Amino acid sequence: MLFPINVKFVFRPVLFSLALLLANHLGASNFTFNFKIIASNDPIGAFCPPGTDTIVIKDTFVLDVTYYPFVNGLPFNGLLLVEGGVLYWSNNVRFVLGEDACVRLKDGGHIYPDNSSGAECSGSKSLYFDPFKYATCTGSGGIGLHTFSEINLAGCANCCDSPLSVSENFSVLNPESVGVIPNPAAGDFIIKAKGQSRMKSIEILDISGQRCAKFIGLNADQFEVKCHDLAPGLYFARVVFEEGMVIKKVILH
Repeated sequence: MLFPINVKFVFRPVLFSLALLLANHLGASNFTFNFKIIASNDPIGAFCPPGTDTIVIKDTFVLDVTYYPFVNGLPFNGLLLVEGGVLYWSNNVRFVLGEDACVRLKDGGHIYPDNSSGAECSGSKSLYFDPFKYATCTGSGGIGLHTFSEINLAGCANCCDSPLSVSENFSVLNPESVGVIPNPAAGDFIIKAKGQSRMKSIEILDISGQRCAKFIGLNADQFEVKCHDLAPGLYFARVVFEEGMVIKKVILH
């Protein structure tokens, strides 16, 4: 079988075979969905082969649960091209792509709902790029967030050739200016600033961008994070300095 099925989800053999016929596999790096897909079925993990860097949506992609798509065990960091299709938030959930991913809209492709004052719109319907919250349906829920309607107007999200980009209060500094010791960690770990600047605050985020812990008023060049309440997995440490911030990946096992 060319496309591995995520064991967490069960597909009827006939429907799965039909889906493969409908999907236009463009090559080792491209995969097209010509049929309706639902996030709770993990369609990207189930259908997209290793090496996929472009996913084309030509029908409806229903976001009914918080979804962090992985391809061959890695976060999707490629191009999500909505070509004549729609990203449809049916519930108040997050859609979390990798930090280097990009969303492009083409030939009528769009995000729905896009009326920021409409009854179906909510600040909980949100788009993330790795730990950064990028947009919500209403544009509320943080500083510098875009609305879904702005993405539709620009035709792109998180693209270098678009007027929209991930916006935060702080400049993003060189990640090498912060160390995490040890990493991976089996327990508590230390976050250390390697330069002369002192850390002002630290946030620990899970892979969906949800904040698990926050430490403020530090004014320190190193800080020990007690992680006895954190389950094993991938996290992000957002370290804030006066000059800007650094994002570091942390693995707990």
